[in-house]
Amino acid sequence: MLNYKDYEKLIQKISWSWNKTTGMDLETLIAEANVAFVECQKYYNPEKGKFSTLLYHAVESKFKNLLAYENQSRHNGIEVELEELAFSSCKQEKRCVFQDTIVNLSHEAHQIISIILEAPADLLAMLPKQKNFSSKHQLTKYLRLKGWKIPTINRAYIEIKNGLDF
Repeated sequence: MLNYKDYEKLIQKISWSWNKTTGMDLETLIAEANVAFVECQKYYNPEKGKFSTLLYHAVESKFKNLLAYENQSRHNGIEVELEELAFSSCKQEKRCVFQDTIVNLSHEAHQIISIILEAPADLLAMLPKQKNFSSKHQLTKYLRLKGWKIPTINRAYIEIKNGLDF
């Protein structure tokens, strides 16, 4: 049986790196990495390579699956929230027009609108304190940190702009 203390720093380093690049909860990442450590012990064959290599790839795989699950969960939640917003009773005509418009946008555009409306603390922390700043640039930076690709971001921006007739 392998000693956890020998691999604890590796687990912490990988977890910390993912926390910084994706914003995922550090404690959750360490817990998942610990599960990967236990699972790797079952499959480790010293003749095939170092345990640290197996552990690294297993942890990375776990984190990628966790990120995909979180993104899918967020997608489902955003879809429901936007549908509720779109079909709730409209008291003002402008609000109805906005709601009708966002219903027809893509999933990516829905996500960007939700991020803007919910303004997560990590996004707000990125915004400069001065009045004249490029919020679009900061939002793009935030989305890139969350793993979005530039073409996807740009398509969503264009779709939002065209849909809202800015």
